[in-house]
Amino acid sequence: MLAAQSIAGDDGALEVILGLGVMLSFTGVLLRALTGRVSRSRLGMAVTARLDAAARPSGAPTPSSPEEISQLEDPMPALVELAAICAPTARRLSDECLAPLARTLDDSRRLLAAEARVAAALTELPNSFWLVERNVFVGSRRVPFLALGATGVFALCPSDGHWTIEDLADWSDVAAQVGAQLPGYAGPVLGAVCLAFDDLAPRTWHGAGDLDGRGGWLLGLEWLLPWMFSFEPDDGLRRGDVRRLDETSGPSLARRRTALLPAARHQG
Repeated sequence: MLAAQSIAGDDGALEVILGLGVMLSFTGVLLRALTGRVSRSRLGMAVTARLDAAARPSGAPTPSSPEEISQLEDPMPALVELAAICAPTARRLSDECLAPLARTLDDSRRLLAAEARVAAALTELPNSFWLVERNVFVGSRRVPFLALGATGVFALCPSDGHWTIEDLADWSDVAAQVGAQLPGYAGPVLGAVCLAFDDLAPRTWHGAGDLDGRGGWLLGLEWLLPWMFSFEPDDGLRRGDVRRLDETSGPSLARRRTALLPAARHQG
């Protein structure tokens, strides 16, 4: 009985010590949080006072207290610059300076918007019958959309409205490269430029001269799915083909390429 009471008493003392340790740790965390908040508050007040001093007009009343005098003497250059940057209408560059890069960004944003519209249209394809892969690299060319399914294989290039005969011929060549990676497949493999903001019926264009009759398909977004379904399903991929292609396409992270030295030596 005495031994049992002694053990119980030791456990109670241990619990009291652990409880005090937890309380002290919590108190320390709370004090650090409060101290940090006070420090940040003081820092914010100091920054505000410096900015006010830097922005004080020349005719402002002369400060009387030592604290105000110390704020006006030798204001921090970084804070003065910060005050200028924070002005809502602050400008450093002219419109002429910004215009070239603005046009580049505008082109990029329009192209992204065009790709988003084509992506939305392709979501209407039945998932189990079609595989739509984005940003497929065929050689050095990026194919924004490669759609494979019931009526064929289509390499699609969204456009915000700009196109040339050379573009159409290039996409036909890209489609041919994709077809070469499907040995034994005799169905249609077509490249097309899709105008995401135009309603243009599908048609093929061919160039003369250096193009020697080469060309390709051009169509508006509203015609994209009707054009894809206008080809005979007898020549397209079957549902099992689409599933198997998706299953074997990885990504296989265990597959590595061997690093090769460049063919030409770099000088310098």
